[in-house]
Amino acid sequence: MLAVSLIPSMMNAIVFAYIWTVTQSLAVVTVYHAAFDEIRDAIATSIGFGPLVEIWQMLTLIILGGLLLWKGNWKQLAARKT
Repeated sequence: MLAVSLIPSMMNAIVFAYIWTVTQSLAVVTVYHAAFDEIRDAIATSIGFGPLVEIWQMLTLIILGGLLLWKGNWKQLAARKT
């Protein structure tokens, strides 16, 4: 399970880093974290797909993190910060 969840965890860290770099606000990053966890838990308890909830979460994080790595304008954000 650790090997399977390693890539989605890294992609989630990329999403956190991107949100932090854009906003420089811990509150916004916290709201993202709370919203993501709430959506995940609501799907797990209301719809109850069982193991599909974990797959949904992993796929969402991989796609979102991959898009931010590919299309995110990291150089411009780094230049704006300095």
